[in-house]
Amino acid sequence: MKFTFFSSLVGLLFICRIVPAQEQTEVLMTINGNPVTKAEFERIYKKNDINLPGYSPQSLDSSLEMFINFRLKVAEAEKLKFDTASSFVSELKGYRDQLAKSYLTAQDMLNEMEKEAYYRLKNEVNVRHILIRISPSAISDDTLKAYQKALSVRKMVIDGEPFAQVAAKLSDDSLSKNNAGNLGYISAFKTGYAFESAAYSTPEGSVSMPVRTREGYHLLEVTDTRTDPGEIKVAHIMIIVPFGSDVSKDDSARNAINQIYVKLKNGEDFSTLSSEYSEDRSTAKEGGVLPWFGPGKMIPEFETAAFALQKNGDFSRPVHTPYGWHIIKRIDRKAIPPFEQLEGEIRKKIENDPERQYFLREIFIKRLKKEYAFKEDKKNLLPFYSLGNADFSSAKGLSKPLFSFDNKTFSQKDFGEFMKQHPETCPIKDIDNLYNEFVEESLMNFENSRLEQKYPEFRYITQEYHDGILLFNITDSLVWSKAITDTTGLIHFYEVNKDNYLSGKRLEATIYSCPDANKTKTAYQLVKKSKYKFNDPKLVEKVCGKSNDHPCLQIEHKIFSQGENKLLDSIGWNLGLTNIIDKDGSVIFISRDAELKPQPKPLNEIKGLVTADYQSYLENQWIKELRKKYTIELNRKILYSIK
Repeated sequence: MKFTFFSSLVGLLFICRIVPAQEQTEVLMTINGNPVTKAEFERIYKKNDINLPGYSPQSLDSSLEMFINFRLKVAEAEKLKFDTASSFVSELKGYRDQLAKSYLTAQDMLNEMEKEAYYRLKNEVNVRHILIRISPSAISDDTLKAYQKALSVRKMVIDGEPFAQVAAKLSDDSLSKNNAGNLGYISAFKTGYAFESAAYSTPEGSVSMPVRTREGYHLLEVTDTRTDPGEIKVAHIMIIVPFGSDVSKDDSARNAINQIYVKLKNGEDFSTLSSEYSEDRSTAKEGGVLPWFGPGKMIPEFETAAFALQKNGDFSRPVHTPYGWHIIKRIDRKAIPPFEQLEGEIRKKIENDPERQYFLREIFIKRLKKEYAFKEDKKNLLPFYSLGNADFSSAKGLSKPLFSFDNKTFSQKDFGEFMKQHPETCPIKDIDNLYNEFVEESLMNFENSRLEQKYPEFRYITQEYHDGILLFNITDSLVWSKAITDTTGLIHFYEVNKDNYLSGKRLEATIYSCPDANKTKTAYQLVKKSKYKFNDPKLVEKVCGKSNDHPCLQIEHKIFSQGENKLLDSIGWNLGLTNIIDKDGSVIFISRDAELKPQPKPLNEIKGLVTADYQSYLENQWIKELRKKYTIELNRKILYSIK
């Protein structure tokens, strides 16, 4: 209830039509001399009345009244300095920072990257690699040597030496010694983005140029491509062969699994056999069932056998893996979902992928440089290399320009100040990286500062966040929380308006029930002759006997509202005794004693309802005060020109 109008404001992201420049500046009204444009109101009107068949003076007038109330509350919040509170400033900044993210990136490239990732998820490549290792922070001479070595190794393969042999002999990846550099099938997000992109851009059977990652330079050979098989759910029966076991142990395990296989072929239940024989005790009790998995999650021998099963219920012949012997049963299989279903998940992965984010940022920075006519004079960067680990305060005497954009110049002094803020990057080898960071940060900060000016929709949404937060905060302070904490005011409101909270028709009645029909008849005659009241203990004693520790006669006397007791409602509320009725194993009769007139419900029973009404009362009174306090001048001609 509190958030309805605020949510409408914050939810307004797009405008349905382009508003001409003249209409954007037409003043619809002034509040205490502050102008409100036609365009501002029209955006809200279209958002709230989007399902109306057309414009009408009535709908415009109705929306205008709500809009005026909203603008008055925001004006009052600003007058009371709600917009200077640290909590408000922090919350608004958080909203703006989050909104700005989509404007401070190459959005078109992000969309393309999502589609690219989906394609790569659906299509896997089998890759071998050779690694020439080098530190990410290596100096340029060492980097060049590593690159030249990678080129010479590539030439060996191009000249005819098998890639697998070269990988086993020269790769700095220790695993390559045993597997000839084979990484198996990869898809999106399985490796770094640079490595992944190189794999997908290298033709099958070819060797890539050296690819730089944090580990060093890689040479890639693509040996195969395939469509991603999706995910599969299987169960298995396993006989374990511990690592390092001799041949006899493996033979014994093979004989055991073959005997189980024969039982399966003869029709015995897979789940039962798994529970009885499987040595994977973590799954045996569940019939051997494993979680869903896709390519690359299991060892190759197990994965290949699982995905080779053609239909649900099929089971494999015994499969040998480094862990022992298995029989695998297919339970279910599913393909990769459509792009629309995975788009959100893919975007999150891209947002959490440093390499992809770096790639997008690089594109965005290049565009900013072009848009703002970026120029630089890098020779003026030379003095900084001689500073070494010295105090960067010595850069104060430097004042030559380093770069400029949009008629703004950034000098050596500016860079010196930036360097002092990053003392951890003092070594000479980091000057270039630090300078690039300074350039990028300067461009990004400038672009961020211009978002409201550059993108009207960003300005609108940010303003709506601003106004919506103020609206919530001041309404909470003066209405919602006040209604809850102002106990005296709430009680007074209830006393004045208690006739609005009347109970419905009520009936005072007594329900008598007993599982014994004869005893019920005895009680019925005693009540009918008015010999005993419902609360007279002698009535129970007369019906059930003196020594009965658990009285056979149950008596319920209370005031009932309509709808509270289905049996009572079904037989009617006429005063007097009912007939004896069989109901759910008991014999019942009811004395309808008196019909009570409606009266105000106690406050403690309806406090939530009264509090809500008190909130509405406080808000209405507040709006009346604001309309008296602020001067409103309206141009209805402009209002009714909205079409």
